[in-house]
Amino acid sequence: LLALVLFAAGWPLFVATMWVGVATSNRIRANAEENAIVILDVMAERAAKAVASRDVAAAGEVLMALSRAPGVLVARIVDADGAVIATQTQNVREPLLGVFTRPLGLAGKGPARIEAEVSAVPWETDRRAAWSRIATLATSAAMLLLASLYVAIRVGFQPLDDLAVAALDFARGRRVAEIPHMDRKDEIGFLARALARLSETIRDRDALTANLRAMEARNDEL
Repeated sequence: LLALVLFAAGWPLFVATMWVGVATSNRIRANAEENAIVILDVMAERAAKAVASRDVAAAGEVLMALSRAPGVLVARIVDADGAVIATQTQNVREPLLGVFTRPLGLAGKGPARIEAEVSAVPWETDRRAAWSRIATLATSAAMLLLASLYVAIRVGFQPLDDLAVAALDFARGRRVAEIPHMDRKDEIGFLARALARLSETIRDRDALTANLRAMEARNDEL
């Protein structure tokens, strides 16, 4: 019974924890991607001016500023002919979250663009931190669940087992000295008092039966 209760209570908790973890990971990734796009949008106007004037120095300044953003490994500006006019590279090798592009043409269209290769390390760090918090929450919930089950067993299941043993003794004709849990004010106490009354009824019946047999024996002697 305890195993069934643990499974019934633990399985939904596990599924809910996994769902929250996956949803949190997806939200963190989406936020990281959105942040990368926002950064490119902020730099787009200055980059477009640098491309229009073919100002390599200005393009380099834009990319220098862009490379200071968290997670940006490589930044480049490409002109309308597809030629790279400036590149800024960090001397690190990290897994990529993705390559993000912002067109620099009219109304955000055209071949000229600013690009950024963004590291997945900040996203992974946030994701691991989120999973750690979720694991802590799940562990706390599991401990609370186990404590609740322990209390339920001690308060509910064990007294019922005690009363079941007393009822079996009645059924087998054994004498029960005292019914347990009669002082409780709940349903278990009500059941215990009912068994006590049944025990008294059985004792009265046995005493009456014994008296009747004694009387019959005396009558036979007479």
